[in-house]
Amino acid sequence: MPYLDDSDGTEERLADHFLGRPGVARKKAFARDALTINGKIFAIFRLGELVVKLPVEFGSKLIDAGEASQFEPAPGRFMKEWFVVGPEVDEPRWIELAEASFDYVLELQD
Repeated sequence: MPYLDDSDGTEERLADHFLGRPGVARKKAFARDALTINGKIFAIFRLGELVVKLPVEFGSKLIDAGEASQFEPAPGRFMKEWFVVGPEVDEPRWIELAEASFDYVLELQD
């Protein structure tokens, strides 16, 4: 499986996948680039990783499958609905998980 890194353009391709949609913008979060829908973050690019907001049950399945880990912005501080997808996960899967996050965050706004 190919590894993703910051220099290969993956982040830009993922951002471009979403940026043409109504309400989607780019901003900084945790000193990193993030994507928002109507001002709410759904994806953060972090040192070759993708951080996404997903329902706990969905994220737990990703952890069990070895595709993600719980987001820990500071030692010992875990964010319940946020999951880190590493560079060992391929780009199509990143897009799939970012889409799931986009849908989830949009659903929370209803």
